[in-house]
Amino acid sequence: DDGFPKLISQDWPKVPEYIDAVFRWHLTGDTIFFKDDLYYRFSSAFKEADYCSAIDGSWRAACPFPMAWGGIPENINAVLGWSDNRTYFFKSTEFY
Repeated sequence: DDGFPKLISQDWPKVPEYIDAVFRWHLTGDTIFFKDDLYYRFSSAFKEADYCSAIDGSWRAACPFPMAWGGIPENINAVLGWSDNRTYFFKSTEFY
């Protein structure tokens, strides 16, 4: 298509460059971007981040609303919402 590829930030403001993974959360319809040890949530109604948070739920000044996926390492390679209503995170040779 004309106009592609695009910068991620053109359609999803506040998401940093060089993301690690992204997926659409099947439970809420939200789109979640992952970068290093943070994630950025976009509700299905808005194309701007509702908030960002540390993956492990710890507080960060830039992301003041922690919500955790326990035991997930930073810099994940991929994430998948599966039909069993679980979310699977992949890093190297392991999944969580």
